[in-house]
Amino acid sequence: MSLVGYKIDGVDRSNELTFPDAFNGRITSMKFAGNIPDRESVIATVTYNSEFVGLFELVGGSVFRKEFEVDPLSSDGFTAKLVDSDGNQSHAGLTAPPGFLDPTIETFELVVQNPEDVKIAEDRLEGTNTVPEFAGMAFEFVFGGANFAAGSEHKALFEVTLPYTPGQQLEPRWYDPDNKRWSKVGIIDESLKWDHPAAGFVTFKVSHLTRFAILKNVTDSTSGMRCDFNNDQVVDLNDVVYMLAYTQLSADKRTAANVKTRAQAILNGVTGEVVYLPGAEDDLNVDGKVDLDDVVMALAWTQLSNDKRTEANVSTRSQTILSSVAGSPTLLPGAKVTR
Repeated sequence: MSLVGYKIDGVDRSNELTFPDAFNGRITSMKFAGNIPDRESVIATVTYNSEFVGLFELVGGSVFRKEFEVDPLSSDGFTAKLVDSDGNQSHAGLTAPPGFLDPTIETFELVVQNPEDVKIAEDRLEGTNTVPEFAGMAFEFVFGGANFAAGSEHKALFEVTLPYTPGQQLEPRWYDPDNKRWSKVGIIDESLKWDHPAAGFVTFKVSHLTRFAILKNVTDSTSGMRCDFNNDQVVDLNDVVYMLAYTQLSADKRTAANVKTRAQAILNGVTGEVVYLPGAEDDLNVDGKVDLDDVVMALAWTQLSNDKRTEANVSTRSQTILSSVAGSPTLLPGAKVTR
């Protein structure tokens, strides 16, 4: 084994190698256990008895772990949020309510990993033969000395916030290693908030901890959003224009193609395809129809910051846009709906 050379970026790292498998003096596999530079591409070279064997690429930055100090007796509960290399706190992380953690817990570790790096051929969506597709990194939350596994009885709920990349039919899932499947059992549907607390994040409550990821192209996913007509998981001016175009067409002309054409006439830069037409779930003032009043309320909602998007604030903002707007918003854009 001493004849094997291993370098990363030209630096000898052979002392960090282990050799679990060798046959008749020939190495058939070897393992490197150490840190590598946090870049997308890192080159490793292997030699034997000073003769060049080959080089290969390591994926840098695909996995990282973050340790947190735990104060289980905190009156505010326990919160762990990622911090980037510049010291800026991300929304991604976990919150445990006050009194939920055992006082003996001392450690917590957050593991972030590219799910493609750990995916195995047998992985499926629960109850289907569908191979998972991912819309972002996988997050794993580990408390030392505590069992928060799926199936265990817990007296409260964790709140998890994950980042995601745009896609269709998105849904948070957790990985069940025993059955090699991605499940949603224990994730509280009613708690799901897309683009909360900021765009590109989803927050939900769950009864246990494991590896979580946001999946895309999940058949029968209920991750549609109220007033998200191009299904890009964001409610913005594009959706408002589609909604306005819909209200300007007669009932017999309200097709996706016609709405798109009309929307382009209203706003030339409108983006995305019309995936969903406005329906009862988009009737914001709940008066039995989708009309200009709902359009104005949707527009008002997009003009407010996340922390200001309340029924009262949307109503006030709507009045400044159109003083004759009728009713007040009972439903708000951005909520998870089934389409």
